[in-house]
Amino acid sequence: MSSTDMGVLATPVLQTHNCCSGLPLTLASLPIDVLLLICDALLSRRRWVRSKSQHIQSESVPRVETYLDEDPPGVVYHAHPLASLSGTRKSFRTICMPTLFRSISLSDTTNTSPPSSILPHVCVLRYRGSDVGSRARHDHMQLFSLMPNLRELRCYRSGVTCAPCDSLNLACAAPALEFLYLNDLHPTMKDMSVPSPHLPLRALKIFLRSRFSVLGTIPTTSLVDSCRRLELLMEHSRHAMEELVLPGESTRLSFLALQPWPRLHTLVLCGAVPTTDSTFLQVLIAMPNLRALTLAIAPLQGLAVPVLWAIEAETPLQPDLTQLQHLAIAYPAVDDRVFQHLSLNLRTLALRDMPRYWVRKRYLEFDPADPVRTFAAPLLTYSRLRRILQKFDGTLLERLEVVVIEDDCEGETLKQLASSCPNLRFFELHRYRRQPIPIVELPRDPTMQPTPVVELSHYLSALTTLRTLRVNVDLYPGRGQRYRDWDAWDRFIDGLARMFVESLPWLRRFALLCSHSNGFTAWRTWTVNVQLDGKACLEEEQYSSDRVEAEWM
Repeated sequence: MSSTDMGVLATPVLQTHNCCSGLPLTLASLPIDVLLLICDALLSRRRWVRSKSQHIQSESVPRVETYLDEDPPGVVYHAHPLASLSGTRKSFRTICMPTLFRSISLSDTTNTSPPSSILPHVCVLRYRGSDVGSRARHDHMQLFSLMPNLRELRCYRSGVTCAPCDSLNLACAAPALEFLYLNDLHPTMKDMSVPSPHLPLRALKIFLRSRFSVLGTIPTTSLVDSCRRLELLMEHSRHAMEELVLPGESTRLSFLALQPWPRLHTLVLCGAVPTTDSTFLQVLIAMPNLRALTLAIAPLQGLAVPVLWAIEAETPLQPDLTQLQHLAIAYPAVDDRVFQHLSLNLRTLALRDMPRYWVRKRYLEFDPADPVRTFAAPLLTYSRLRRILQKFDGTLLERLEVVVIEDDCEGETLKQLASSCPNLRFFELHRYRRQPIPIVELPRDPTMQPTPVVELSHYLSALTTLRTLRVNVDLYPGRGQRYRDWDAWDRFIDGLARMFVESLPWLRRFALLCSHSNGFTAWRTWTVNVQLDGKACLEEEQYSSDRVEAEWM
């Protein structure tokens, strides 16, 4: 809270007089509705809620992390703006309590419970820990059951285990729970005593940031166990569920396709390919109101990539995709008929990799036996991308992301892209070299990187409706970055940005994916301003951690 705010709160007499008595008004004499307006003003004067997810969504095509906010609305960092006001009088505290304690945090190491007086006000709870075996906190289960308005629960792992097991008993103890988020927790049947929540869930989001790097080492029995637990959790929520983010490796397509999900508008599968005991086509039929579909799943080596709409899977009953506005697929199949059935309502499309291809290369460089090699990385080539674009009507598509390996069809493909998507406003291109350069042959001078920027920027100039362009031209992130001349690297990167913008002067923003001196791979972003003489002037935006590229989706 600013010093100005503190001064107002410390002074009980306002500089206002009662028009009838002439006596000064005090905070205590104000009506409750006026006090509530003061509370709202204090909250609005301070930026006390994170907005990272909104920033990510404005920067790029929606990804997995777009659908899993870092923190719920109302989470306060540092001192709460109403804390001082609530301490001045008991009546003020009564007014402030619903806002002060709307969101609280607990952990499995917490020895003291919050006072019973605040429990009715808790709507959002952030819980760090896991509920299984010796770590189970039965007293916390009782505490959750006494929170009648707890509708949103966010659970986070604690300790060094990348994804500790959790029976979800704690989560299911909350009587009004509707939104459940699990971060780096592995659902398990072990010690499970409460199979499902009291009320149907409206959102279930499971985000395993740390598990993919070791996913190839997890026993199949453990994944089956996790799948059984999740199905019990979701079984009675089909009619109410609106958003699902699930680990692919712990999901059966037959469960998703068994009965309709009439309200589901967002489905995200991430990790490994799910159990294909049914078809994705049947899953789409069971979700008639789907607006956003993301398949961030990686196939095992030697297995075919998943196909959403296979020719052999067609049935007389076909899915209705007219409401689908966002589609993201890792390693799309050229013969997938879904591209022929997408409607003009589609606004964003991402043809992706999983995990990021540059991350895969980095893992295998340092350890050729890394578990990531268990999964294949069948990237599109330009020629295969062109075949997809030829059967896709992207007349109203606004945002597109593609990941490709270069071939001789680059120019023709980008020309086809301009024809198929004439209203594209945002384009993110990840372009990898056909033949990776052996590490021993990499030049020490960053300006010697073999990047055909001149040709590429010329091809991209066909996209005359673009306003934002983000490009990854496979700049080697640099082994032993501490030896790099970062000043020379900055000049090189700035030169590349200018070359692109000179070919596309109508851009308003441009970004280039490259390594930073801080060790991260992130988007360096420029705002493009057109001067009076018509020339484009680049102004680099300040570095932000939000622009660090997500490694897996």
